[in-house]
Parts: sequence; C-alpha cells; structure tokens
Amino acid sequence: MALATEIAVRRAIQQVLLGVPGIGKVYPRYRRPLNEGRDEEFARLYVDSDKQVNVWMIRRLQRQPLVDEHNNLVSVTQVYQLLGHRGVVDSEDDDLASEARFQELIEAIAEAFEQNPTLGLDGVTHRALQIPSDIVDGFLGSIFCHIADCRLLVDVEDC
Repeated sequence: MALATEIAVRRAIQQVLLGVPGIGKVYPRYRRPLNEGRDEEFARLYVDSDKQVNVWMIRRLQRQPLVDEHNNLVSVTQVYQLLGHRGVVDSEDDDLASEARFQELIEAIAEAFEQNPTLGLDGVTHRALQIPSDIVDGFLGSIFCHIADCRLLVDVEDC
C-alpha cells in the first residue's frame, strides 16, 4: 500500500475544519482576490454568512521524510499551516467581543482535531493543533482582523 497523498491529507484537514460550527470559509490553499480593490471579490472569498471576515486557509509548509537503513521511505511528517482571520468587532460585553469568539473557535477547532486523530485516513495520525506564535491583530485587505497562525503536524506512514 502507498502513503496517503499530500492533497488527500490537506482535504481531510479541510473537512475537519468544515465540521466546526461557526468556522466560516475554509480553503485547502491560500486565496487572494484577483483585484485587491474589488470589494465583491474580497467578500466572496473572505466574508461569512454573518457578513464578517471569517476565513481559514491551509498550506503545507514542510515535508520531513524518514527513511530506513536501505534508504526506503518509511514515513513522512507533513507540517501544515492553518491560517485563520476573523474581523475585529469590539463590544462592551467581553463574551461577545470578536477576540473572545475567535479564541472559542480556535478551541473548537483543537477539539475537532483531538476527536479525529487519523483524519479518517489509513496510515495517518496528527499531533494535535498547535499555536507556535502569538495570535495577533493585523489587516486582511483593508479589514482589521484577529489572525491565528496554527500548525498541524501530520505523520503519514506506509500501511
């Protein structure tokens, strides 16, 4: 049998994300408006049904193969970036502020991955959602957003 393909792993990650309530839009790659100035294109790509920027994009960052003493491929560790943006909305009620809601969403994403350690693929396991750096605020186009740069390390073995 062969290793699960990179695109199969990426699509499986996308399916886990799509199962999280309130996730917004999820793409298995980076998406950018063709014309940065076009509001319709920006909204089509990044704005959810609640009219808020709420988008996640998936990209493989690294491929780390493991070979045996005969140089035969045994497994591959894939490092994926899950890059999330959520528009900043301030509120006097801390529980309704967008930062609190974004943190809740990240916890729901982490839980969804913890409940699906194989991503539904043979020979695949992951090491749970990680946030290796601070969650920051910045711009996506002209919209001020919370930004989470998460990682998922996925081990793919020949089975």
